[in-house]
Amino acid sequence: MFALPYIFGVISRLRNTLLHTSAVNCVVKKSSGRPPNILIYTGKDDQLNEKFQKTKELLKQCLHQDKYVIYQLKHDSVLQEPWTKNTELLILASDHILDKPREDVFDNYVKDGGKLLGFSNFYTLNDALSLCDVSSSIKEVQLSEKLRHGPCLHVPGIDTIYKVKKEENIEVLAVSLQASQPVVISMSHGDGTAILTTTQISMDTLDDELHNEIKELLKILLNFLGVTCGDANKSVLTNAYLLGDDKGKDIFLGSIQDLLTDNYFKGNNINILFTENKDTPISNYNFPVITNGKPDQASFSLSLYKEHLKTKHLGQLVIYTEVITSTQTILNGSLKLVKQLPEGYGLVLVARQQTVGKGRGGNAWLSPDGCLSFSFSLHVELDSNLGQRLPFVQHIAALAVVDAVRGMNGYEGIGILIKWPNDIYFGKDTKIGGILVNSAIQGRSLHAVIGIGVNLANSEPTTCINDVIEQRNMASNMALRKLTREQLLARILNEMEYLVKDFQQSGPKCFLEKYYLRWLHSEAKVNLGNENGEMVTITGLDDMGFLSVVNGLNEVQSVRPDGNSFDMMRNLITIKTRK
Repeated sequence: MFALPYIFGVISRLRNTLLHTSAVNCVVKKSSGRPPNILIYTGKDDQLNEKFQKTKELLKQCLHQDKYVIYQLKHDSVLQEPWTKNTELLILASDHILDKPREDVFDNYVKDGGKLLGFSNFYTLNDALSLCDVSSSIKEVQLSEKLRHGPCLHVPGIDTIYKVKKEENIEVLAVSLQASQPVVISMSHGDGTAILTTTQISMDTLDDELHNEIKELLKILLNFLGVTCGDANKSVLTNAYLLGDDKGKDIFLGSIQDLLTDNYFKGNNINILFTENKDTPISNYNFPVITNGKPDQASFSLSLYKEHLKTKHLGQLVIYTEVITSTQTILNGSLKLVKQLPEGYGLVLVARQQTVGKGRGGNAWLSPDGCLSFSFSLHVELDSNLGQRLPFVQHIAALAVVDAVRGMNGYEGIGILIKWPNDIYFGKDTKIGGILVNSAIQGRSLHAVIGIGVNLANSEPTTCINDVIEQRNMASNMALRKLTREQLLARILNEMEYLVKDFQQSGPKCFLEKYYLRWLHSEAKVNLGNENGEMVTITGLDDMGFLSVVNGLNEVQSVRPDGNSFDMMRNLITIKTRK
């Protein structure tokens, strides 16, 4: 163990080399290629998730709102779920001593390229550090020049400091103001980086000034790890507009009159008001739809959309809004209304941006400006080919998205593929879209609401279709045009209507021939459940639309998509339990 005077020397030497290394570190740390998931671990004692919620709320005040999704990493999930390859940053905010298996998992996560920010007195990263008590509580800290210039920061009382047991790869980033005792440590471990601090962030009572100081410290540490912070403007919900020709709008409004009370439709957790008043208030639960005119600064061209739309039913009418909570939440909450639509007047709800995008299994979907986000309804008779094989609905939607791009002349080589059961990927590693299907059965019919989100023109948080097109142009000396929101939306609906019709006429065989050309998993070998689970080989989809696998004894099994997910990074078919 090194004595504290030796540490002070380390600090001095670090300050002389910080400016030479910061640019390199920044480049390395921002190129992880991991999904934009931030996980918070608050330990086994946080049964009511109170500490998680406080930590999450503080973190949301620091992060760029369109770049990351925050989840809880529960105590049992540390060892049971394959989270390590799908996490951009792990935050430890635990007050209890970690058991050896979980500490090893966290160590390996960092070693394999992960980023860890620890606000815990009990985590020492591969036993590189130890902690000792201080005689009087530390309430002010001085940050290294590598982090920032300026005065010290006030913090909640710190009662412990670090002692370094292994000097290699360790940097002291902050010390107590009075005695220069280490309270924030950075350590490179394998391919990853961890920052550990004895400062607590989820305090029950903090005055406004101290809260702001802690928030500033958190932003500084996040930026050091290459995590994007910012005070992005909070998106304000906007009124929606019913778009279409006058005949179609009149037929639509006439078909739903019996469901309206004073022009209001009361759905499931949503009230929709059909009105001509553009000044109608809007909230998460009140959704005004303006029935005449168009938004003043619309980023959606109805004429361009109609130029590309070739359907007989899907998407003939559009409800468009600039900013919405979730197209899927609103349309699925209005299923009773959607079921009233006459043939030839299918409705699609489109938004420029979502504030609470929905993903499968309770996951969130980031929907910044540039993402194509929409939901539409599909009616299926249960005695039809598709009605007898309902899991195929999401597979048809996935193929419609991919073929909408790759079916264009010159775009065949764009590397957009399907990941089972409902994701759209660029290559094998980068998710750029997803499909969510909610449905209800009434009598002999199924009414499905299909939500689709695709990164079209937003390079963050992963990449987008237009970036992929640009890469193709540069690599192959081509001049393919980037796609517009209207063009891609229309083409997806065209493909969806065609594929559904073809499936109803011909059944799954012809569809699967097309589907296998666009998916990632043919003959892939995977483990069921976890890394120690049974090894199987994926053979395709069975007649009902479930994933078909065969084991070493040549026994065929079907894996249902509900609750399961294919982890590309580790070749696992896992049970999803995150809520």
